[in-house]
Amino acid sequence: MPVFHRRLGLLLVGLLAWGGVGFGMPANDGPKDAIEEALAGGEVEVAASLLSRIEARWWRRKALEDARDLQGAAEAGEELLTFLRDEGVERLEPMAAAALAEGYRHLERGELAMAVQHFRFARRLDPQQAGAWWAEARANREKGQWSRALGLAWRAWTTRWHSFWTLFVEVVNVTGALWAALLLSGVLCLLALLLRHGPELVREVDSHLPAHWHPRWRSTVGWTLLLSPLAMLLIGIWSLFFWAVALVPACRPAERRWIYGLLLLLALTPPLVGGLWLLTGVAASPTAQVAVASVEGSLRPDLLIRLAKLAEEDPQEVTWKLLLARLLAPRYPNRAVPLLRQAAELDPRDARIRVALGNVLYRVGKYEAAGVHYRQALEIDGKNVLALFNQWKVRLATFDFDKANESLLAANRIDRKQVARLEARTREDDVADPTFTVSEVARQVLADELRPGLRRAMRPSSPLTLAALAALLGAFVLRFRSGRLEMRRCETCGKAASLRSGEMTASGLCLACSQLLSRREGLAPSAREEQTRRIDRYLARTRRARGAVQLFAPGLAVVHEGRIWTGWAMFCAWCFLLISGLWPGLLLPQQPESVLWRPGLVYLLAAAVLWLASQLPGMRPRSPAERGGR
Repeated sequence: MPVFHRRLGLLLVGLLAWGGVGFGMPANDGPKDAIEEALAGGEVEVAASLLSRIEARWWRRKALEDARDLQGAAEAGEELLTFLRDEGVERLEPMAAAALAEGYRHLERGELAMAVQHFRFARRLDPQQAGAWWAEARANREKGQWSRALGLAWRAWTTRWHSFWTLFVEVVNVTGALWAALLLSGVLCLLALLLRHGPELVREVDSHLPAHWHPRWRSTVGWTLLLSPLAMLLIGIWSLFFWAVALVPACRPAERRWIYGLLLLLALTPPLVGGLWLLTGVAASPTAQVAVASVEGSLRPDLLIRLAKLAEEDPQEVTWKLLLARLLAPRYPNRAVPLLRQAAELDPRDARIRVALGNVLYRVGKYEAAGVHYRQALEIDGKNVLALFNQWKVRLATFDFDKANESLLAANRIDRKQVARLEARTREDDVADPTFTVSEVARQVLADELRPGLRRAMRPSSPLTLAALAALLGAFVLRFRSGRLEMRRCETCGKAASLRSGEMTASGLCLACSQLLSRREGLAPSAREEQTRRIDRYLARTRRARGAVQLFAPGLAVVHEGRIWTGWAMFCAWCFLLISGLWPGLLLPQQPESVLWRPGLVYLLAAAVLWLASQLPGMRPRSPAERGGR
């Protein structure tokens, strides 16, 4: 939606361009004439009548307020709201922004009661004005009413979710942030596995080198081969595939499954990112903005002419004809009727089109013709409460009171609450209009906008996707052809050795540690002392390293310990909250009018809570000397 300046001067300039405000009824023979007339600019001329009435009501309220006649100002405000509702304007963003600005001026002067009145008036002008909720929360905070302030802040926080389109944009943004967190945490967890199982892979390379080479030389060759992708930083993410495939034979079953999942995640990244970019473009497209503004009843200067263009470009689409007819009906009923009749021909099973057509005829005094269309709507949907309610109004207008009561009773039998809502929002001498939800229009917009670019955006043959799938296939082949490595790391000293050579026991200890801890003979006193020092150094080094990593990257040390899925979930949540908190405007847009806290603070507080939870004894990594600490 466009962002309007808060100053009233620009507000009135925007109102000057309101389309479809003439009160004449020039004759037109069909929907094409109505569309051409709108495109020719006939409906975007200055409408002095509507503009003067909007200005008169606004300035009358303002003058009464300046004269401290608060009761009169409230009545003038109600009159303005009623007039806008009668004109079909449900959201008046610029005027709501002006009322919000007035409320802030009162708030700065310490007039909290007047400020709250303006904030509530702004919300009535624009029900989706979250800034008014934030401002009222601030006013209550300054009065010391923290519980009420937090409740209002929650309403401000959730106001944006009431709109389908805003919620759609939020889902797209959250999906992007979550996918970024998954990838970032996945890459770092893979590096943690590399540090854990690297010695086993190096020892495997060592076992295939000539036996007469010096042990340190063989170890150097093994680490050089393992870390060789680091020398090729120019290839970027491709080096990850080498490590992912190489780690498969050394990892435990849970870790192997996690590597398969990471490779699948990388394979799906290009199509998902392409789809998210496409959805973001759809959300910002003029078509989507016009469609949503029309359904929500926003006051946009270019609304009518843009709807006319959409109807002209896609003559077989019913949605644009319905929205255009609804906008034309109050002042150009003879142009709206052909559009609705053509829409009824295109979609004969939509009862709302018949109801809308009947409403146009009712308002020009053709009650019998309106009743015919309401009966047609009931033939399509016999439980259509709206058609029964409007049929009741027609029969009252034609003094057929007995049948009128039958229609009202039938509507109440179907849905008494809906009848009560219709009575509350409909004038006594008027009929109720059918509602068009944003989700319906959004589905149509998504279908129209996504269809041309979906195949191009998804890019199923992306090099990254192909490389990830090739690495996944290679990991499966390597796993089933070679099984698991014979090399194991000793749980107490960290040495990697082979079971087959006898250097490693089935209990997970190397031979030296097994003899030392079981107090069996076989080690000289000096060898026992050296092995003890080696165990102490390894356990202390691992414990300190895991503790430090857990402080800065909760969950990553748990991955190194061996709880791969628990650690990854914890670290992924940490990354997601940090991304959301550090870049709130990029990934998770906040309401700019938030005055109780800085944007992103909620996510950073959640990250702090997660950090505290990750430092609890059950969530911290265990030492290799402990049970389950490897």
